[in-house]
Amino acid sequence: MTLYLAANGQPFTDPDAAAFKADRMSEESGGRFHVVSFEGGYAVEPGHPASTVLGNRDDPAQVAARDDIEALPHDTVKEATPGPTARAERPFFVTLRPAWRAQLVGFFLIFLGGVLVIAPTWPVALFSADAVIALNHRFPGIWDDVALGGLALCLIGIFVVLLRRYWRKSVISNDGVMQSVGVLIFSHVSHIDMANVHVVDVRRPNLLHILLNLGTVELSTPGSAGADVAIVDVVAPKKLAAFIRERVALAQSRRQSADF
Repeated sequence: MTLYLAANGQPFTDPDAAAFKADRMSEESGGRFHVVSFEGGYAVEPGHPASTVLGNRDDPAQVAARDDIEALPHDTVKEATPGPTARAERPFFVTLRPAWRAQLVGFFLIFLGGVLVIAPTWPVALFSADAVIALNHRFPGIWDDVALGGLALCLIGIFVVLLRRYWRKSVISNDGVMQSVGVLIFSHVSHIDMANVHVVDVRRPNLLHILLNLGTVELSTPGSAGADVAIVDVVAPKKLAAFIRERVALAQSRRQSADF
């Protein structure tokens, strides 16, 4: 049996970070991976869940990245696992945007506009069919205007969805987190090194975010008044935060080793 460990060749210390890795591997390979206990920590194991399973694909974050962990045989993993400084880590990039499920307002506008285009009399006919006839006699072209209004509402909804989806992009790499806000000449890019991250917070502003398993992961450096980088409206924010904490701990340990 093969086990997958963290990027430093050691077991994951946080089960959410291991579950996040299992989600990514499942998304990339199409197979199923789950989290198991291993040497006081956690590892990712392929195959069907057994009695030792601690987590699996609960709600995969919509990301795509190259594999940055090393697979080793189960019976030789302890001896074959190198230390944190014994090997160079392969580069990876995880691109995150606000989740589609976070665009409910835009989707509602699209739905409402589409209904008005297809059946412009529906809002009034729902309460009174006689009112539809009366309005048609009094204002002969009113339903054409309602249909045009529905088309405009539908276009506004599409614009809102695309704007909220593509206005903000975050990229997690080996060394840090880069965030781009805006498009073309109106964009602003910020970057934060993993080793400089001091606080990783998860914020869920309302009940809807909790029900949809959405949230914002905020990264702060020492001395900053607020969040330096905010990864907005991501799925499974606790798993993502745990994954980032693992990366931060690894980057800080490497910096300390380099200082010595």
